[in-house]
Amino acid sequence: MEIKVSRRYRILLLVFYIGIISDSYGAQPRITKSSLSTQLQQPTVSAIYRDTEGILWVGTQQGLHRFDGATLSVFNSDRSNNNWIPESEIKDIAEDNDGNILVATSGGILLKWNPHASTFDAINIFSLIDKKGLIRLLVSKNGSIWLLSKDGLLLFNARFQNTEEWIMNSKLLNKIGRLNDIVEDESGNLWVGGSLGLSKIQPQNNSITSFDLKTLRLPINARLTALQMNSEGNLIVGTDIGQLVVWDVNSSKSLVNTAIAGNSTKEPLIKPRFLAHDHHISSC
Repeated sequence: MEIKVSRRYRILLLVFYIGIISDSYGAQPRITKSSLSTQLQQPTVSAIYRDTEGILWVGTQQGLHRFDGATLSVFNSDRSNNNWIPESEIKDIAEDNDGNILVATSGGILLKWNPHASTFDAINIFSLIDKKGLIRLLVSKNGSIWLLSKDGLLLFNARFQNTEEWIMNSKLLNKIGRLNDIVEDESGNLWVGGSLGLSKIQPQNNSITSFDLKTLRLPINARLTALQMNSEGNLIVGTDIGQLVVWDVNSSKSLVNTAIAGNSTKEPLIKPRFLAHDHHISSC
């Protein structure tokens, strides 16, 4: 049966192989299609991650794929599957400071890989609070686990299995609208992009500073959809109208504000989330 490949999947596959091959061949990248793509049970890829052991993890809307270079294992919520997990829709994949693979699912379940049993242990994050719609997972440099949902940001304490109250009470939705993405800068500060603006979170003193669209020099009809740190340590901000802002995280000023040429479809910019060592965007 022929599998229909979504536009987003094709873009992710393209960027993935550019990153892989550029490591080996420098400035002369080659693009090729992997046979792995035909083995995916669902074409909508939501997350790709290569861990420190070289294992490739691919998350889709209908399961998680683990590829060790020879064998492909599929984890989903099908009870007949030996690799069962409580939820199939995968949103993000990360690795903590101890080398544990963490997987976030749409319904608010955090999965932790158990390499000894080749299974996942599940933590129901949203049994602790009344929230739904997990979309991002970030492990900070100091080992903190941050989870971004459609209606809030969580700082999860894995040791005590609870969440930090100060960030839960920050009411980011009131400040920057619906939350879409989160990244960490070199100083350990968190940046959260929402539909109406940007917030800088400094965990050292539990402080939050927010910037609206006007401060970011963005039009009022723009919505922030993607964030990424570049090689110079500046923040790249992407919007749903093809507008890009290079933001100086130290001075909190816009360095570059430009539009992607030919973005007539007005499709939101989507940051590919995949490798353990991202290939950063350089400032314009």
